Amino acid sequence: MRLAYLLFLVAACAEHGSGGFQDAPGTGGDGGSGTQCGGFTAMQCAADEWCDFARNSCGATDESGVCRKRPVGGCDDILQPTCGCDGVVHDNACLANVAGTDADAFGMCPVPPGKFACGFTQCALANEYCQHSGSDIGNEPDGFVCKPVPATCPSQTPSCSCLTAEPCGTNCAGSGATGLTVTCLGG
Repeated sequence: MRLAYLLFLVAACAEHGSGGFQDAPGTGGDGGSGTQCGGFTAMQCAADEWCDFARNSCGATDESGVCRKRPVGGCDDILQPTCGCDGVVHDNACLANVAGTDADAFGMCPVPPGKFACGFTQCALANEYCQHSGSDIGNEPDGFVCKPVPATCPSQTPSCSCLTAEPCGTNCAGSGATGLTVTCLGG
């Protein structure tokens, strides 16, 4: 049954192109042209599209991305600061796509005082830690989320020792001065 369904999807994509299927909400609209972008040739997308790089890499090692339609409305108004490949921090990943850019997993945007880079997002030094969920699935990007430091941690200088009870807390790196990152391995 699964094989038949996969063959159906492959045939449908071949017949209609990648624009025939809807992307997940907030990830770039209705598929776009599906043409290649970025890479060695630095090909650009149309004005109503953004370049979607695998693993949110921004083409860091000259890999190519795929042009997707920019979302039109429907972005959540939840504030989740997201560093875009354009070097600008957007209010969330969907709004980065609206602006014509992908999220930057390397977090190369300027970080304001009191914050630290957590992949494409930025966490508060005083009361948050970064949870990095590594992906081991093909071109799926790693996950990054800011989590509140447990109330049992010292308020001015949290450390890895107070995160050991948190999920993946034994895989902690950093300090209260530079930011704490807990890494959960893919699976």
